[in-house]
Order: sequence, then structure tokens, then C-alpha cells
Amino acid sequence: MAVSIAGLTNTHFSGLAADRLDHSKAIHEKSVTIFINGTVAADSIDMFTANGTGVLRKFKAAITTTIATGSDRTVTVDLHLGNAGSAFATVLSSTIGFTNGTVLRTPANGAFSNSAFVANDILRCVITVAGTLLAQAVDMVGTLIYSENPTTT
Repeated sequence: MAVSIAGLTNTHFSGLAADRLDHSKAIHEKSVTIFINGTVAADSIDMFTANGTGVLRKFKAAITTTIATGSDRTVTVDLHLGNAGSAFATVLSSTIGFTNGTVLRTPANGAFSNSAFVANDILRCVITVAGTLLAQAVDMVGTLIYSENPTTT
């Protein structure tokens, strides 16, 4: 039985081991998620180390249980990239910010100023908090989606 999809024939889908698409021929899209359980406090969380070259696709975060109640309370989320040759520095054009006016469980997206990475780069989520009035936010989730080119190492 021949397979035909938009002019393609079964020679494109032979099923032979030599013809199969393996991990070294495909761009890998991955995601990494971090969770802060409890009061959101200042922290730096290493998210991943790159195996090859790639592109950052999306970075988003949300407060999930209680938004900050004090008018001066803020949570700022940033994404930094660093490696043996360079110190950690932001890859966002602006940080993600949460205040007492933020809508609970509404993800906010970061915009990339630099979305490219290379092998051995490390991506780190940096969380800062400020303010003294009333209570800080409780529980946070952050997700980074990226595409990485195949590598044999």
C-alpha cells in the first residue's frame, strides 16, 4: 500500500531504520518549570544548562495562591544567561513584575532582548522582592520554553 500525502510517496515514509528521523536530526523543543511553594522570597534558581545552540521561545510566570496585600510589595522575575566566559546577565528587555494590583493566577510573559544561547550556557531565574507593608505574595510558578538544536555530546 502506497502512502501519498500532498505529493509525497511512501519513499518518504519507508519505515527502514536508516530512513527514520532520530534525535540528531530534529530540533528539540523543551520546557522547564519552577515552583515556589510558600511566601515568595528573593532567590536565584538555575533552570538548565544548554547542550547545544538554541533559541529561547517563551518565559512566563504567575502568582498562584495569594497576591501581595501591601501596596508597596512587589515581586520581580528575571531570566539571566551566563557561562564560564561571562557573568550572568538578563536576556529580557523588561522584567516580569507583580504587585498588589496583579490578577491572581494570570501568567505574565517576559519579552526577550536576546533569545539565542550556545552550548554550556546556563539559564537562571532571578526573583527579587521588595516592600514592607502587609504580606508578600504566596506561591509562584515560572516556565521557560526553548528550542535546542541536536548535538551528539
